Amino acid sequence: MKAGIIEAIFEHRSGPTAGHEGHISEEYFLLVRQHNPINRSEFVNPYQRFGFAAGFLCEQTPACTRVISLSQVVSHFVLTPMEEIEAIHVLPIDRVSVTVVFIQNSRPSHLLIFS
Repeated sequence: MKAGIIEAIFEHRSGPTAGHEGHISEEYFLLVRQHNPINRSEFVNPYQRFGFAAGFLCEQTPACTRVISLSQVVSHFVLTPMEEIEAIHVLPIDRVSVTVVFIQNSRPSHLLIFS
Protein backbone atom coordinates (compact mmCIF):
# COMPACT_ATOMS: atom_id res chain seq x y z
CA MET A 1 0.00 0.00 0.00
CA LYS A 2 1.20 3.50 -0.86
CA ALA A 3 0.15 6.99 0.21
CA GLY A 4 -0.19 9.83 -2.24
CA ILE A 5 -1.32 13.41 -2.61
CA ILE A 6 -3.36 14.21 -5.71
CA GLU A 7 -1.91 16.94 -7.91
CA ALA A 8 -4.40 16.64 -10.78
CA ILE A 9 -7.31 14.54 -12.04
CA PHE A 10 -7.86 14.10 -15.76
CA GLU A 11 -10.16 12.23 -18.10
CA HIS A 12 -9.11 10.18 -21.12
CA ARG A 13 -11.71 9.55 -23.81
CA SER A 14 -11.35 7.07 -26.61
CA GLY A 15 -13.79 6.03 -29.22
CA PRO A 16 -14.64 5.89 -32.87
CA THR A 17 -12.74 7.86 -35.48
CA ALA A 18 -14.42 10.56 -37.56
CA GLY A 19 -17.25 9.20 -39.71
CA HIS A 20 -17.66 6.01 -37.70
CA GLU A 21 -20.28 5.31 -35.07
CA GLY A 22 -19.46 3.48 -31.88
CA HIS A 23 -19.05 3.59 -28.14
CA ILE A 24 -16.91 6.28 -26.54
CA SER A 25 -15.12 5.14 -23.38
CA GLU A 26 -14.10 7.47 -20.59
CA GLU A 27 -11.46 6.68 -17.97
CA TYR A 28 -10.16 8.85 -15.13
CA PHE A 29 -6.55 9.13 -14.00
CA LEU A 30 -4.81 10.92 -11.14
CA LEU A 31 -1.41 12.56 -11.01
CA VAL A 32 -0.15 11.64 -7.53
CA ARG A 33 2.89 12.60 -5.43
CA GLN A 34 3.82 9.26 -3.82
CA HIS A 35 5.15 9.05 -0.25
CA ASN A 36 6.91 5.76 0.45
CA PRO A 37 6.60 3.92 3.78
CA ILE A 38 9.58 4.49 6.07
CA ASN A 39 12.32 1.93 5.52
CA ARG A 40 15.15 3.05 7.80
CA SER A 41 17.46 0.50 9.40
CA GLU A 42 17.69 2.45 12.68
CA PHE A 43 13.95 3.12 12.95
CA VAL A 44 11.14 0.97 14.35
CA ASN A 45 7.63 1.92 13.23
CA PRO A 46 5.50 2.00 16.43
CA TYR A 47 2.21 1.70 14.48
CA GLN A 48 3.11 -1.46 12.57
CA ARG A 49 2.10 -3.86 15.37
CA PHE A 50 -1.47 -2.49 15.34
CA GLY A 51 -2.07 -3.23 11.65
CA PHE A 52 -3.88 -1.20 8.99
CA ALA A 53 -6.27 0.53 11.44
CA ALA A 54 -3.45 2.38 13.25
CA GLY A 55 -2.02 3.79 10.05
CA PHE A 56 1.63 3.85 9.07
CA LEU A 57 4.58 6.19 8.72
CA CYS A 58 5.89 7.48 5.40
CA GLU A 59 8.82 9.59 4.38
CA GLN A 60 8.07 13.31 4.55
CA THR A 61 9.49 14.01 1.09
CA PRO A 62 7.60 12.52 -1.88
CA ALA A 63 9.55 9.78 -3.65
CA CYS A 64 8.08 10.36 -7.09
CA THR A 65 5.10 11.55 -9.08
CA ARG A 66 2.96 8.85 -10.70
CA VAL A 67 -0.13 8.53 -12.85
CA ILE A 68 -2.62 6.02 -11.46
CA SER A 69 -6.11 4.97 -12.52
CA LEU A 70 -9.10 5.85 -10.39
CA SER A 71 -9.65 2.13 -9.75
CA GLN A 72 -6.35 1.99 -7.82
CA VAL A 73 -7.63 4.33 -5.09
CA VAL A 74 -8.28 2.44 -1.85
CA SER A 75 -9.31 5.26 0.51
CA HIS A 76 -8.68 8.79 1.68
CA PHE A 77 -6.37 9.39 4.64
CA VAL A 78 -5.60 11.88 7.36
CA LEU A 79 -2.05 13.22 7.14
CA THR A 80 -0.25 14.18 10.35
CA PRO A 81 3.20 15.77 9.93
CA MET A 82 5.85 14.35 12.28
CA GLU A 83 8.61 16.86 11.69
CA GLU A 84 10.83 15.64 14.55
CA ILE A 85 11.48 12.43 12.59
CA GLU A 86 10.98 13.88 9.09
CA ALA A 87 7.96 11.70 8.45
CA ILE A 88 4.20 11.79 8.01
CA HIS A 89 1.66 9.59 9.75
CA VAL A 90 -0.93 8.20 7.33
CA LEU A 91 -4.26 7.16 8.87
CA PRO A 92 -6.62 5.60 6.28
CA ILE A 93 -10.30 6.55 6.46
CA ASP A 94 -13.08 5.03 4.41
CA ARG A 95 -15.43 8.02 4.37
CA VAL A 96 -14.92 11.74 4.04
CA SER A 97 -17.09 13.74 6.41
CA VAL A 98 -17.55 17.36 7.46
CA THR A 99 -15.38 16.70 10.54
CA VAL A 100 -12.54 15.44 8.37
CA VAL A 101 -12.81 18.48 6.12
CA PHE A 102 -12.11 20.75 9.09
CA ILE A 103 -9.29 18.58 10.44
CA GLN A 104 -7.49 18.51 7.10
CA ASN A 105 -8.04 22.23 6.49
CA SER A 106 -8.22 22.62 2.71
CA ARG A 107 -7.26 19.12 1.54
CA PRO A 108 -10.23 16.79 2.13
CA SER A 109 -10.13 15.09 -1.26
CA HIS A 110 -6.43 15.28 -2.08
CA LEU A 111 -5.03 12.57 0.17
CA LEU A 112 -5.39 8.94 -0.80
CA ILE A 113 -4.17 5.40 -0.34
CA PHE A 114 -3.62 3.41 -3.52
CA SER A 115 -2.49 -0.03 -4.58
